[in-house]
Amino acid sequence: MSTAMIRQPQLSPARSSQVGFRTILFATDFGPSSQAALREATATARAYEARLLVLHVLPPETYYDVIPEGALLEAKEQKRWAEHQMTQLLISGGLRDILHEVQIQRGSIDAVLAKTIESEKVDLVVLGSHGLKSARKLVFGSVAEHIFRTSPCPVLVVGPQAATKGRIGRSVHSVLWATSLSSPEDGPRRLALSLAQEHQARLTMLHVWQASQAFPYRDTERLRREASQKLEEFLPEENVLWFPASMLMVEGSPEEEIVAAARAVKADRIVLGVRRGHPHASHLPGTIAYEVVRNSPCPVLIVPK
Repeated sequence: MSTAMIRQPQLSPARSSQVGFRTILFATDFGPSSQAALREATATARAYEARLLVLHVLPPETYYDVIPEGALLEAKEQKRWAEHQMTQLLISGGLRDILHEVQIQRGSIDAVLAKTIESEKVDLVVLGSHGLKSARKLVFGSVAEHIFRTSPCPVLVVGPQAATKGRIGRSVHSVLWATSLSSPEDGPRRLALSLAQEHQARLTMLHVWQASQAFPYRDTERLRREASQKLEEFLPEENVLWFPASMLMVEGSPEEEIVAAARAVKADRIVLGVRRGHPHASHLPGTIAYEVVRNSPCPVLIVPK
C-alpha cells in the first residue's frame, strides 16, 4: 500500500476540539469482550472528562398468568449475579477519578438502550463484541451489530482481535477513516477530523473500490484520481490543518482492505459510517461493518449516516 500526503501539518497548542463526549454509555455483559471494552470506555471518559454510565441489561421476564416458581427464582438469581458483578467492578478501582453511575435494568436490549440513550443524553456508546463467525451469527445474531445499526449516536466497538492486541485504552496517534464516497458522510467525516484534531493524530482517509466498478473505459488510474479528488474535498477549506493527513486508495474487498490498512498505518481507531435501521443485519453473515469489527486490530468507531 502507498499513501499520498495531502498537506503538511502546522501544529498548534491553541487548537480547539470540535466534538466532545459528555455522557458515555458503557453496555456490559461482564464477559471477556466487555472487560476489554471497559478499559476503552474509562480511557475515553478520562480523555474527554465525561460522565460514564455503566449499564447491564437483564433479559425480560416471561409473563404468565401464574409465574412458575422456577422462573421467579431464576430472575432473582440473574439479578443477584449482576449486582455482584457490578459491585466487583466498582471495588476494582477502574472507575476511580471518573464521574460515573451504574445501572441494572431489565428488558429487551434495544428498548432499554434506546430509552437510556435518550433520557441520559448519551453522546457515545462503548461495548465489546464476541465476533461470532458467519454460521453462528446467522443463528444467534450479533447483539453488537444490532446496537450499532440502531443507535442514534456513535458506537465504539471493541472486537475480539482488538481485545487481544494490547492496544486498548491507549492514546490515539493514528486514525483511519474508511469512506465509500457514495453516501452522505457528514457524521463520520466530522468525527474523524475531530479525533485527529483533538489528539493531533495522523489521519488516513481510505477508499476501497471493487473490481466490478472498473469498466474498460475507466481504468484504475482514473478511478484513483477521481477518488483522490473527492477525498481532498472532505478536508476543511482552511490552508492549515492541525494534524498530518494522507489518503489511500486501493482495489479489493472493503472489509479485508480496511483491516489491512489499519494494520499498515498502526491505527488506534477506525472510523466507519453505517446506515441505521438495516433490517435483519444482525443475523446476516459477512456485512462489511461487522467483519471489520471482528478482525480489526483496534477499536472501531461506528457512526450513523
